[in-house]
Amino acid sequence: MTPQDFLKINIFSIGLILFYATVLIFMLFWLLSGFRILTYKSAAILLLGYVTFLAFGLLNSIFQFIQIPPDTVVYGAIIIDPPKFVMYSLGVKTYATINFFPFLLCLRYPIVFVTFSIFYYFLGMLLIWRGYSRLILYAGKRVSPTFLYLYMILAMAYPMAIITIPTLLRESLMVLSLGISFNLFTMIFCKIKLGLIRNILLVIALLILLGVRPVMGICFVLSAWLSVSFFGKGKKVNMGKVLRLLVAGSLLLVCLMFVVQKLYTITFSLQWLNLFRNSYIPIHGDEGYGYNMDWENPIHIVINFVILFMQYLLSPVPFLFPAAVSFRKFLAWVDVFFIVILLLIIFFKKDLPYKKMLLFFIFINLVIPSVFETHVTGAFRHRMNGIVLLMPMAAYALSRFFIKSKTEP
Repeated sequence: MTPQDFLKINIFSIGLILFYATVLIFMLFWLLSGFRILTYKSAAILLLGYVTFLAFGLLNSIFQFIQIPPDTVVYGAIIIDPPKFVMYSLGVKTYATINFFPFLLCLRYPIVFVTFSIFYYFLGMLLIWRGYSRLILYAGKRVSPTFLYLYMILAMAYPMAIITIPTLLRESLMVLSLGISFNLFTMIFCKIKLGLIRNILLVIALLILLGVRPVMGICFVLSAWLSVSFFGKGKKVNMGKVLRLLVAGSLLLVCLMFVVQKLYTITFSLQWLNLFRNSYIPIHGDEGYGYNMDWENPIHIVINFVILFMQYLLSPVPFLFPAAVSFRKFLAWVDVFFIVILLLIIFFKKDLPYKKMLLFFIFINLVIPSVFETHVTGAFRHRMNGIVLLMPMAAYALSRFFIKSKTEP
């Protein structure tokens, strides 16, 4: 069966979609109410975002104006026949286990799961907003409704989210687990006691993130620990502390890598990395990149890391693959244009709360996965965990601009 076969729509599946979408939208409204941010504007923007994503997913399943991801076959097969999940990788098994009940509720219609996927995304994005709002308040600044509205508009306008979220892919669950983890991380950073329930929730969210995207789970733990150590209030940085953190961070990274090596039966080294990247030459063809790089010369190693990071962050800008490939990626160009706009807004706004800490946090979450990415399309899908964390900073910067403009005569 083709990916298109798994996303066929009939009258019964449309009825399920309308029912679940209604229930899930009201659950998001309930969350807004719990955060005390439920207004006509916030509800309208959230409703518009959900409906836009849903309409895009349904229309694309019919008209296929954007290629349906090949992985749809895997997840569609599991929804139709749940026991099949044991045949696949750890990430797929984790995804299928977490979604056991939503998969059952789809009644063997894979297209119905799109309603849950969109719900995960907006729930995760609201939790990320909640976390950054806490940092703003901790810095002694005010959180305005305009900040929320602009943030939700950015979340709705994120090109890669529009393409990947209303599908069966894992990105939506990644955003949700990231949102839970980031929200709880900001509580730790702001010295708020989590309590037993929240600690358990944090562990579960991190396990989900580690299971769905192992490298991203490692990056989150490492970046959270380093951020609290370097940027927490009252934290003074000196050479002794830097050395202690480097040693402790190295030990933490080694422990986390040991877990991944046991799960995936690999032994990480630069030689292994070279073999790993080159193994994708016959698979990705001209859309792959980073092959036959020099991992022996120390200077070249540094250059490799820098250029792989730039390629990961700014794909489809052709740093490491033919320019002709980038011309076939129109939507990816829209996505990278969106990212550049976010970065420019953030860099030109000087007084953003905890700007350095969050940029450091995002950098760690992007630089390590960039070393393992070998495909141009994979790059702009997998970098979502960093890009969604740029949005609250950009939205807050824009909100300050609009508020200042309104108060000027």
